[in-house]
Amino acid sequence: MNPILLLLSLWVNSANHAMVVTDQAQHRVLLVLAPSGEIFREWRAADIPEAHRKWFRNPSEAKMSRDGKFILTCASGGGAAIIRLLDAKTLWYDSVGGNPHSLDIAPYNTVVVASSTGNQYTIFRYDTTKPYRPKRPAPPGSPQTGMPSFTTTGGTI
Repeated sequence: MNPILLLLSLWVNSANHAMVVTDQAQHRVLLVLAPSGEIFREWRAADIPEAHRKWFRNPSEAKMSRDGKFILTCASGGGAAIIRLLDAKTLWYDSVGGNPHSLDIAPYNTVVVASSTGNQYTIFRYDTTKPYRPKRPAPPGSPQTGMPSFTTTGGTI
């Protein structure tokens, strides 16, 4: 089923509404149906190499993308990620440091992440023609093929 139609059907049903929330105690992002409290989707950075999972401790923001296909999240551990709603697969992630608090998908195939430490922002350019590689290399034996590629530039707000 189309994830947008699925979300629409959840919103139309008066008994349940979808909410994206963070759970800092368990370091996870949830799509929860309210008022039932049923967990519809859960993401714990399990599909990210173990050495990078610490970047997603204490998630501080989680929200839907404008098109309703992705969950955007960042965490006090320095990580930012784009998660596909359909199957909770991590499509992109990186460590921006600086205590990120918000991210968004911007025009021209870019992702912008704002961090509170140093009033820093980081811009990642999307390139579907290359496999994704995080800014910090993954541990040996952890291939990350099939993921989008981004390059980074930074600045001060």
